[in-house]
Amino acid sequence: KNSCGSLLFFAQLNPPVFDELTLETQQAQVHTLLKPELQRQVIQIVGHSNCIAVAYNHCVCVLTARESRGWELLYTTPPLERVPQCIALNARVTATSLGDKLLAAVLGNEIKIWSCSPQPRQLASFDMKIPVDGLFFVNNQVVSISNTGKVAVWQSVQRHWQ
Repeated sequence: KNSCGSLLFFAQLNPPVFDELTLETQQAQVHTLLKPELQRQVIQIVGHSNCIAVAYNHCVCVLTARESRGWELLYTTPPLERVPQCIALNARVTATSLGDKLLAAVLGNEIKIWSCSPQPRQLASFDMKIPVDGLFFVNNQVVSISNTGKVAVWQSVQRHWQ
């Protein structure tokens, strides 16, 4: 489906493990997803500039390449209540109030957007009410598409969906 061209990628990325206190505050479905054998299952990897986002069954991690240290963990979402079906990453955000890296994920019919740095936080959440089949960035806008013909665009300046 997706291709990396002639890019050679070699690294061992260990999935994050959440502490028991964090787990106690999550829904029962998350407890099931965090069984050790499911923690290492990678759903999708996307890249932009010098960063990659890795979707696991229970969270999404953003890593940045450091020449002297290799891949360094930049951000991990809180434990997710659903398995991410699709992710998108923008590592060169120009709107400074949003931070410099944005992550978007599809969870069921819901789309969540996070700022990964310098102050990590969730920026938006939107229920499409239909299945989302594609998710990508166009500059600082998040575009989601559905096979039903519905398209939604998150405007980063006004911070709302169209």
